[in-house]
Parts: sequence; structure tokens; C-alpha cells
Amino acid sequence: MNVFYLNSTNNLREWNTNDGVKWTDGQVNSQNVVASSVSALTSVWHTHAGCVGCPGTLLVVYQDSGSRFNLGNLTSTGWVWSALNANAVPGSGMSLDLLWRASAPTGLRLYYQTSNSATYEHLCSLNWEMTPGDPQAGKHPF
Repeated sequence: MNVFYLNSTNNLREWNTNDGVKWTDGQVNSQNVVASSVSALTSVWHTHAGCVGCPGTLLVVYQDSGSRFNLGNLTSTGWVWSALNANAVPGSGMSLDLLWRASAPTGLRLYYQTSNSATYEHLCSLNWEMTPGDPQAGKHPF
């Protein structure tokens, strides 16, 4: 289990445990990742039983001081960071949802708030490129 949080200086921090009893510093703590002071966080394990193409890696998204989303992908060789092209308001809420099918490649859905107060959906392919969702299905005004 991994718990991500922002400390008082907006550095992304992580605690993890394998047994639910002993907690240790996570690998992200050595990365010097600084988020916006109003950033939310979202995380998901990119794996599922029977999922074709799921790499089984840990993913986390935060918003930087320029309101850009950044995706961290914990691979077997360490963290890999990618900027995501999304037009979100500063401090937007966000959520990651794993897409998987038994017979097809997978991706991720990232939900966030835009400046017109709509929730928007973007799809991330397996190589972490952002592609817009269906304009009708992707915008969900409240």
C-alpha cells in the first residue's frame, strides 16, 4: 500500500507498507517533486487480473505551479515523469480510472475540472500521451 501526500513545502511525499504494520519512506521522496500549493493528488496501480498490456506500475498525478498535470510512473528502474496536456483550473480535483479489456490494450482516464466548471475526461494511452475524450461524453457540467 502506498500513501501520497504533500508536505508543508509542497513536496510530493510517500509512505508505503507491505504488511500494513511497518511503514517506510517511499521512492518518490528522493525525487524532489514540487507541486502547486493547491494541487490535489490521484494515484492508481496500473494492473488488473486478466488485463492485457497493463504494466503493473504505480501511477501518481499532481498539478505543478503552472497548473500542468504531471504523471509519475514507478517502473522497475525508478520513477519516470511526464507532463500531461490538460487545461485544468488551478487546484482542480482529479481522478484516475484504469481502462482494461481482456483482449485489448489498456489506458487511463483522467478526470479534472476546467475553467468553465465542467468535469472533463481525457484518455491516456499506454505511452502516457493525452488524447481528448469524446466532446459530448467528456464534458460533464454540474
